[in-house]
Amino acid sequence: MRGFKVFMDAQCHQCHQIAGHCVALGPDLTKVGEKFKGAELLRQVLEPSAVIEDQYRTWTFTKKNDEEVS
Repeated sequence: MRGFKVFMDAQCHQCHQIAGHCVALGPDLTKVGEKFKGAELLRQVLEPSAVIEDQYRTWTFTKKNDEEVS
């Protein structure tokens, strides 16, 4: 429960799911501990944009009228 509280306090829930709860905008973090271990897991928590998988990248385009679309 302490980990879930940190998850909520850090507002990770605005983009990520964990155990089927919250928003599925970014990757599901339920099993993130299986993908990243030790220092690399800590880095992902402290610098969440350090590694972004291609399917979750944001692309920004500038239209001919100089309007930007993401």
